[in-house]
Amino acid sequence: FLIGCETDANTPLRHNRKVRHMLISYFTALVLIGMAGYQLHFGAEGARLTLSLQETALAREVARRPNNPNLYGDLGNLYFFAKKYPQAIEAYEKALAIAPAHAEVLNNLAWLLITAEDPGWHDPQRALALARQAAEQKPVAHILDTLAEAHFANGHTQEAIRIGQMALDRARVNRPYFKTQLERFQKGKAG
Repeated sequence: FLIGCETDANTPLRHNRKVRHMLISYFTALVLIGMAGYQLHFGAEGARLTLSLQETALAREVARRPNNPNLYGDLGNLYFFAKKYPQAIEAYEKALAIAPAHAEVLNNLAWLLITAEDPGWHDPQRALALARQAAEQKPVAHILDTLAEAHFANGHTQEAIRIGQMALDRARVNRPYFKTQLERFQKGKAG
């Protein structure tokens, strides 16, 4: 190489260009790999992959233990947060077929039926019945909040305020949320 540089003055220039192109290619590849990693970890594609892995793992557990209402409840929650409402309702219904008085599942199905982003899935009357059952079983803040929301969705504003106050009184964590809910009921504004 050194002898070639002495005999041809363009050899070092070609070498420098070649090294520069290799470095640009290397850093471009690093940036692309970094972007792909970021997307898989934080982006929509990563969220879809995570959801798919969680769904697969839960489905496998449900197949192993088909009489466990908690697994169906967890599967319903997963679908609910993914806005897959038909699958969520089906999973919640399966949990309730096994354990009809499961307070958390009753609560979560009621919440879906009054808060789903797609109003086609709203069923405030059924949500109220489910929320009442859940609150009878387990009258804790988040379940009382669902009952208050169900009353509010059915136009029972005073009952929503009364139960919303109970939820706030029983809340040990996330009190600002329950306070905001109560204020919303008092103002009569839909969430």
